[in-house]
Amino acid sequence: MTPFVWYYYYQTNPHESHRYKSWEYCYRYFMVNNAEDRDLAGLHLGFYLASWGMFRGASGLLQKDYKIYVPLIDILKQYSPLSKEAIGTSKYLRGVFGLKQDLYNYFKSNDIISDPSDTLISKIILGTLGITPAWDRFFRKGLKEYGFSNIGMTSKTFIELGNFIEEHKEEIQILQSRIRAYGELDFDYPTMKIIDMFFWQFGQPDDD
Repeated sequence: MTPFVWYYYYQTNPHESHRYKSWEYCYRYFMVNNAEDRDLAGLHLGFYLASWGMFRGASGLLQKDYKIYVPLIDILKQYSPLSKEAIGTSKYLRGVFGLKQDLYNYFKSNDIISDPSDTLISKIILGTLGITPAWDRFFRKGLKEYGFSNIGMTSKTFIELGNFIEEHKEEIQILQSRIRAYGELDFDYPTMKIIDMFFWQFGQPDDD
């Protein structure tokens, strides 16, 4: 695991303005500063989503301002205790899929996006609470290449990820400590961010 995660993280730190750092700023504002200013939290979330590619294509987000994210802040904060739950447990799964549905309903009922994707929903959750990976095509490909039997954003996949995390618990903890020290951070990267980095990098196409 270490080479993939460390390569990903090392890309961001020599360049303090690298777009990958926007996750760090957004997550920190939510989980360290507790999203104290809802307006500023909405700005953080909107910019993070833009820099992580969610304003392109037919998503419709490009045509909206950051104010559409402000009502999400209260929804997300209700689910912040999930960060203390073990991944793959029934309580964790109920919470994650409850949050997923609440976010989906918000975008759909307010005519922002007619069919919000798992990629968008999971990127919002990763950027704010850090309790899911971002379910984009490279992450899915990474799961498939690694041999996961489930690659969608389903309870079965989360259970498989929980088993993977348990098997690699010590490595993950070492990486969290290493990243915190190297980045001079006042928080640890959450486990699901480490998982996201690993499988996203694992799913990248070969250079050759």
